[in-house]
Amino acid sequence: MDLESISISGIIGIEMHTAELSQRLGEWSAGKGPLYARLANAIAMAIYRGDLMPGERLPAERELARALAISRTTVIAAYAFLRDQQLLEARQGSGTRVDPHLRISGPLPPTYTMATKLTPAMAADVIDCSDSVVHDLDAIADDSLGLTARDLRQLARGVSYEPLGLPVLRSALARRYAAHGLPTSAEQILITTGAQQAIDLVFELFGANHGTVIVEDPTYFGALDSARRPGINLLAVPRELEGPSLSALAAALKQSRAQVVYLMTEGHNPTGAVTSQAVRAAILRHCREAEATIVDDATLGDLHFSGPVRPFAALPGADGVITIGSLSKILFAGLRVGWIRAPVATINRLARRKVVADLGSSHLSQLQAARLVEFLDSAAAARVKTLRHQLGVLTDALRTHLPEASWTAPAGGPVLWVRLPHGDAESFSQLALRHGVRLTPGAKMSATGHFIDHVRISFTAPPDELVAAALRLGEAWRAYDGSIMAQPPRLEVVV
Repeated sequence: MDLESISISGIIGIEMHTAELSQRLGEWSAGKGPLYARLANAIAMAIYRGDLMPGERLPAERELARALAISRTTVIAAYAFLRDQQLLEARQGSGTRVDPHLRISGPLPPTYTMATKLTPAMAADVIDCSDSVVHDLDAIADDSLGLTARDLRQLARGVSYEPLGLPVLRSALARRYAAHGLPTSAEQILITTGAQQAIDLVFELFGANHGTVIVEDPTYFGALDSARRPGINLLAVPRELEGPSLSALAAALKQSRAQVVYLMTEGHNPTGAVTSQAVRAAILRHCREAEATIVDDATLGDLHFSGPVRPFAALPGADGVITIGSLSKILFAGLRVGWIRAPVATINRLARRKVVADLGSSHLSQLQAARLVEFLDSAAAARVKTLRHQLGVLTDALRTHLPEASWTAPAGGPVLWVRLPHGDAESFSQLALRHGVRLTPGAKMSATGHFIDHVRISFTAPPDELVAAALRLGEAWRAYDGSIMAQPPRLEVVV
């Protein structure tokens, strides 16, 4: 059976302690100074944050060195330094542990997002291929971007917190859905602070009181963070070329009585695939039979290389589908404007949670977004043209400098899902960072800890940087392939 149950206790066990520590350390090798000092600093910060608790055992030097693609001498030096600082202690026969006498307020929840978002400042020459957002507004004319003093004064007088969102933005988004073949009223739209909050609100609603959330494997790591809250049961079904495995999905729905199925049918992160209409219809049939709600994260939907994809909710009988959208990939992430389109009754239930979360999203961002909605189609078309060119530049360069890697061409979006011929992507990513390229290891996109042989490479950087990144990745792979002779043990998952 392809179905895997994702309880935290099932994933994180003694045999995975090294991989878990590597994830908690994040991009520890970024920065300057001796490598052992950077590692020691990262372990110390993990202790101070509460990611490593007093008395917790650290991996043996040899195991950690292999996982991080460094020498054992480097790990020994880092551990020795931390023992001198009285943060670690070593006892004969019991290994190295965090000093049990330290006072830490409590453990922090594990997170997938932290490794790519809460990172130390990169060196100026590091090329960031982990960031999948764009960094320009070239497709929007200057005179469309300005908010005047009169706009702001009217905004201050005209509204209160507006937890559902500014009416002008809700109406604009409803009109855009209608223009794309999905009749929508403003009452069916809830504005959120980015797509991440939208996911969080939906999972909180449907996953409360030990509800079950089904995700694809792999999937967006931000969704995994939202689904790892206490009280939510998480199930993963394998992602196939045209969508989730239908047999595994049917088994998961039957086994778990899941409340919600989280998908990305219009543009999948990280594979870049689009779910076929036939598979969508089958998903809808399975979920209706199981009385499970479909959540379709369409954040990448406007970036399909062959043109916009018809919304899942436009299928006959798909009235109950919840659609999540965002401006981060078309315009820029700093707007922090996302939304949920759903039946009015569902929007009202979600709005109660939105009020508790933040009373309402920024009015300034929403007003700016409302002015830009009419330009989204042209902006998306321009963005797609740029991304297609950048994808071609990256893949040509990878074929030259890292021919051992393989991938399936994405149907859209800003990322490439790349398979390494062997080894562990977490350790390779650390080595790549030391060669000047930041990547996202595949296991961070997996609820099961699988895809340890994959990396996600964003191609939103300028073409010359993408060529340089591929060259550096080739150099990093030759260094990795020459120093790591044996593949680390595969993560074991309790089914």
